Amino acid sequence: RVFRLLKLLSGLNKVFAALSVSIVKLVNVVLVLLLMLLLYGVLGVNLFASVKSGDTLDSHGNFRHFGWAVITLFRASTGEAWNELMHDLWRDETYWFKQGDWCTPADLFDVEGKYDVLRGKCLVGAGASPNACVQTFVGWNILPVIYWVSYTLFITFMLMNLVVAVILEGYEEGKSGADGSLVDACIVCWKKRDPDQTMMIPLCEGLRFINEVLEEDIIPREVFCPTAQFGVDLSKVKISSAVGALDLAVSPDGKVDFLGCLKQVMRLQQVGNDPERLRELEGCRGHAERAELNWWKRGGGNMRSFCVDREQPYTLRHEIAAITL
Repeated sequence: RVFRLLKLLSGLNKVFAALSVSIVKLVNVVLVLLLMLLLYGVLGVNLFASVKSGDTLDSHGNFRHFGWAVITLFRASTGEAWNELMHDLWRDETYWFKQGDWCTPADLFDVEGKYDVLRGKCLVGAGASPNACVQTFVGWNILPVIYWVSYTLFITFMLMNLVVAVILEGYEEGKSGADGSLVDACIVCWKKRDPDQTMMIPLCEGLRFINEVLEEDIIPREVFCPTAQFGVDLSKVKISSAVGALDLAVSPDGKVDFLGCLKQVMRLQQVGNDPERLRELEGCRGHAERAELNWWKRGGGNMRSFCVDREQPYTLRHEIAAITL
């Protein structure tokens, strides 16, 4: 029942639609994120598994085995105390000596050769308290800085923000554009004139429908005449006007269908009542039809079936042209 509210709350519906659109894209981002956590986790265990604990590098965040390394890295991906972990790993023998403590140099902490000895002193293994110093590079303890700065740049600043960007992109794709809003308005207006959903309404109602959706009198009011045929006096329409350019199919009993009216609404919404733009649109349409005809002539299909498919129905434009003549 809770999910039924989505149909009523349009804003919440958009949010869920954005999440559903983003799921496929998020899978790829999450896979890259897991791969980076795997790589940095393995690297962290190799570099810092036996490092002496500090203020933040403790039992709740450490690199003593792969599981804790991934948990620590995932916590740090949110920005939680990654710099404090870096400073704990940055501490060398000199620092611990000044603090009245000590740590075992990394080259003396031979885990592979003397594991049993270190295990007996509770320096490795489950429940151990490692006491090694961080391995230096050319005498400098820069490995923790390189490790954490690169991790923060790649994971926190790039991949985590990429997750947010993918969700926002899904939200933009889920939002209905101007065309979607226009179609929704057409459906609402059509239902008022066609409660039985026959998808056919009288010609006069179809023209009023176009005016109502576009919120403009594209079809002049003087055109509507109850005593005229189909309730419309087409003799008052100029063939060069927007109404004269309507390619609206009319049935023998004077009715128009929903798809035809929707097509004309979309067309008028783009070109308005500008004769120049109407002629430009007609030129584009004619060019497309000629290109299609040439393709059929070159053997792209059955010319006979093309001619059958291109049979034009009786339209409002034909009736206006006949009356004008």
